[in-house]
Amino acid sequence: MDDGGTGTGKALKHLLEDITVLDFSTVIAGPYGASMIADLGARVIKVDATPERGPAGRGGVVGAQALGNLRTYAGKECIRVDLQTDEGKEFIHKLIAKADVLLHNFRPGVPDRLGIDYETCRKINPGLIHVYIGAYGATGPHMRRPGAHPLPGALFGGALRQSGRAMPPPTYQEMTMEEIKDTSRRMMRANEGNPDPNSSQGVGTAIMLGLLSRERTGEGQAIQVTMMCANAWANHDEAYDYPGRPSYAIPDAECYGLHALYRLYEAKEGWVFLACPFEEEWATLCETIGRSDLHEDPRFAPPARRMHDEELIHELSAVFATKTADEWEELLTARDVACVRVTDTNTEEFFLDDSHAKDNELTVEVEDESPRYGKYVRPGGIVHLSETPGRYRAAPYPGEHTKSVMMEVGYKDEEIGDYQERRIVDWEEPSPLFSG
Repeated sequence: MDDGGTGTGKALKHLLEDITVLDFSTVIAGPYGASMIADLGARVIKVDATPERGPAGRGGVVGAQALGNLRTYAGKECIRVDLQTDEGKEFIHKLIAKADVLLHNFRPGVPDRLGIDYETCRKINPGLIHVYIGAYGATGPHMRRPGAHPLPGALFGGALRQSGRAMPPPTYQEMTMEEIKDTSRRMMRANEGNPDPNSSQGVGTAIMLGLLSRERTGEGQAIQVTMMCANAWANHDEAYDYPGRPSYAIPDAECYGLHALYRLYEAKEGWVFLACPFEEEWATLCETIGRSDLHEDPRFAPPARRMHDEELIHELSAVFATKTADEWEELLTARDVACVRVTDTNTEEFFLDDSHAKDNELTVEVEDESPRYGKYVRPGGIVHLSETPGRYRAAPYPGEHTKSVMMEVGYKDEEIGDYQERRIVDWEEPSPLFSG
């Protein structure tokens, strides 16, 4: 019998459509990872566990925080329940009995108090995959420390590596208060980009590995993902050590790039990024720009090239200033030399208007309609599967599915109303963000 290629006897429209995830995690690393799983078709129920205070990481419904929540809550259902109460725990335990995955990022000890620790969950549902995402992990001297997005980057030297060779200023350098503030802002920006999203991909991968393991063994298990480990892997080149290992490259003082053949250049109009790391490409570049003399110059042959990097930057800067960024992109890419015009608009305009972004579905319109935002554009999938495509739905408003999920596990209208009145569960009433 044809099983649609699944090996399970069941044809799937979406890869994970028969999987249920309970997501207790907050802020970005955990919720974003669970959202990736929702995009693959899983039913992800986001549990906002403290209705009287509101969920961490959700905040208000306006501004950048709201936009972030549209991503980390994308494709999920949302319930609000107070796990400090026996009734709240009982409700959640009924969901655990039916779930495939539970995800949280509480510090050690908190899951036990809330009744969602692994031992409790395993007794309720032996097949459950119990995923903990922490900053430092559940063992070691820092296991109870609070964690936040910039910490792994800071600990692994991300700020120093990405802020350029001029940072930090030498300790003996006298600085005004404004210079100190500017330096701090630059270091923060250099450290801001990756730690949470790196960890989110670790979370998504861990969930998929747990499901695969259960498929093969029939058993659930506890899985730990830490921001430390996820970002150590993302920056793995520094984890290797051997005699004579070269030091890692640091961008120049202006953060234009690593060296002359891997950096930004200002064109006659606009900017380009040149990535020309191989000798064959270097020869082609020199030929294409009409500067074969640079390829023949012993100063710019390896390994001497690095010692004369500033001189080569000076030469190439003069060359790139003779044509527009679009002209350089067209000319060099036609010769298989990587060169791209730097987008001179903001990122939003690239995602929403660029033809390449549209063709590759970097953004898509939500398949459903949000009671708060209506139809809107959101990020597309991180992977695209030909036979089991993703499912790209809107983000819920706080507690939107509390009533429906409670009814699903046997609660009646009267009980639900009583629980809401006693603040054991809660939800917001739907209202459009904009009217008229």
